[in-house]
Parts: sequence; structure tokens; C-alpha cells
Amino acid sequence: METISVAEAFERIENDSSVVLLYVLKSSKINSTLENVCELIDEHNKVVNIVKVEIDPENLTKKAARKIGLIRLPQLRFYSKGSVLLGTMTGQTAPSEVYEKILSIYT
Repeated sequence: METISVAEAFERIENDSSVVLLYVLKSSKINSTLENVCELIDEHNKVVNIVKVEIDPENLTKKAARKIGLIRLPQLRFYSKGSVLLGTMTGQTAPSEVYEKILSIYT
């Protein structure tokens, strides 16, 4: 599965007709079930591109967090022609610094 930055993710949302983005914590040592499932699907089914987007809480801007609506990691979102059609999320592997960063952005 291809791994890209947040900036590249915004380009994909705007330019690709359909894409599934899996937002994950950068340098996470834990592979979530969601990530494992996405890798298996991407390996065996190429109907829609699945791309991993690494989120670095140290460099996450307020604008970027609001634009992607980031609440928890990992998070899976399906985009079609620039709009979100489906969003699901789980926060089982997100460490506290991610929550602290996101809280500081939204408060």
C-alpha cells in the first residue's frame, strides 16, 4: 500500500475520482486491524486505490486537521470527486499526544 503525506492526500482528494485514505500515526510501532485489513484488500482488490496517509502530530496544522476532520487515528475515509461519501474511524492505537494535539487545535 502506498504511503503519502497529508499535503499529498489533499491533492489526491481533489484530483482522483475515487480514493480510500487510511490516516495513521507516523512511525507507529503498532499495526492496527484496520491497517492490516486495508493492506489485504489493496493487495487483492484494485477497484479503488487505498492509500496510507501518515499523520505527524508534531507538524499537524490547525488548517490541515480541520480540512480532513481528523479526530482519531487510525481513520478510514472514502472520497469520491472531492467529497466524503463514507467515513469510519477507530482510535485504538492513537497515543495521548495525538489527542492532546487535536484538542489544542479544536479548543
